[in-house]
Amino acid sequence: MADEKKVSVGVITRNYIIALLVIAVLSIVAMIIMILMVSAQSTSAAEINVSGRQRMLSQRISMLSLRLVLEDDPRQQSKIRAKLKSAINLMKEQHEGLINGNKDLNLSGDLSAKEKEIFFEPPIELDKQVKTYLAKANNIASTPNDELTSDNENLQFVLTAASVRLITSLDKAVGQFQDEADGTVITLQVLHVVIFGIILLVLLLEGLIIFRPMTRRIKLETDELADAYDTQRVIASTLQKSLVPQKIPKIKDLDIEIFYRSATKMAEVGGDFYDVFQLLDDRWGIVMGDVSGKGIDAAAETAKVKYLLRDRAYTGLEPNKVLASINETLVTQKTELFTVLTYGVYDPKKAILTLTNSGNPYPYWAKQDRFLEITSVPMAVLPDQSYPSISIKFEKNDLLIMYTDGLVEAKKNSDLYGEERVRAFVKKHSKLDLKKLLNRLVEEAKNFSGDNLTDDMLIIGLRKK
Repeated sequence: MADEKKVSVGVITRNYIIALLVIAVLSIVAMIIMILMVSAQSTSAAEINVSGRQRMLSQRISMLSLRLVLEDDPRQQSKIRAKLKSAINLMKEQHEGLINGNKDLNLSGDLSAKEKEIFFEPPIELDKQVKTYLAKANNIASTPNDELTSDNENLQFVLTAASVRLITSLDKAVGQFQDEADGTVITLQVLHVVIFGIILLVLLLEGLIIFRPMTRRIKLETDELADAYDTQRVIASTLQKSLVPQKIPKIKDLDIEIFYRSATKMAEVGGDFYDVFQLLDDRWGIVMGDVSGKGIDAAAETAKVKYLLRDRAYTGLEPNKVLASINETLVTQKTELFTVLTYGVYDPKKAILTLTNSGNPYPYWAKQDRFLEITSVPMAVLPDQSYPSISIKFEKNDLLIMYTDGLVEAKKNSDLYGEERVRAFVKKHSKLDLKKLLNRLVEEAKNFSGDNLTDDMLIIGLRKK
């Protein structure tokens, strides 16, 4: 019995040592594979990082260009101009590094056939796009302060390119670099996963008593995190619902319909909001806004903006002054979220709507078949902003459609739904009941995108009875 017991203990010890050795060997193999993966990906990672930074730099150049035009202080203009030139030079250096190589940036310049196609061949021609974009930006940086205006041709090109085509092309370049990197390491990844699975199996057989309680604990904590997330989402949803009218007020001789839809049923609560309220002089305030971000932070910022707006509106300020006042408050508070907002005041006695806009898409005025081209930078971005306004007089059956960017940015591949499709649809169906018109407009955008809406959608329609 003693011998059997000794043998049994010896077998257990031997098996224990073998198990440890197996784990050690597998760990060493896994480490070697990881080193090989890191080595294989180092250049690819640099390419992905640099191409990704190109996107950020294009946005920074766009914002600095706009700030340079809007700034009145020569000293601030000089600082902004220096930052703009620095961003231009950095984007140029990185772009040339991606094409020709750069040892300091760990870029080989050895582009694959598909990468060359993106950079040099139609329809993308990213190299040409970037060079044109940088040339326009350089023109802005070189233009004297007294010649910089908001209608500057170079500025308009830079702002448009940075928000649509160039961004899409840069995204495709990043995606291609990522695909190339993934293809070079797929075999090593499979080996790494297999070895990792064997390690887990050995650990499971060796330490069942240790790992089983750990698994239970991890599951418990995961469930608690999921419950916390659900609770947070419910709080944010409840807060957002409390910030919009539960029932749209009736305005004399004016039909008003509002459509709101989240991007998906399970999406986090977004920052789109609206409001309709009566002012002290019997006029009506109509609000449509979109706070950047998601969840409780966005909902809390929405509440702040809504009640700041009501507070300013009740003092009798005109719409453009209301937005200017709110912007100064938000800039002073240094909020990290920006807000785009359309605010109108409707006078039922005169049937006149005075409208101002900070960053939302242009409202469509069906009577004249035109977009009301009033806008400014989003609130909480820059201080001392002015917000243009326009007054329109409603006559019977006149129709105005306002919407956030979720409608026009619904897309199929790289094709956006866009303003012109909004115009065409509203012109064709303008005789429909207002609620049906909005619902069908949303269905049209939904079908266009293949039911792949990536942003919340808020539309407000006004029609004179």
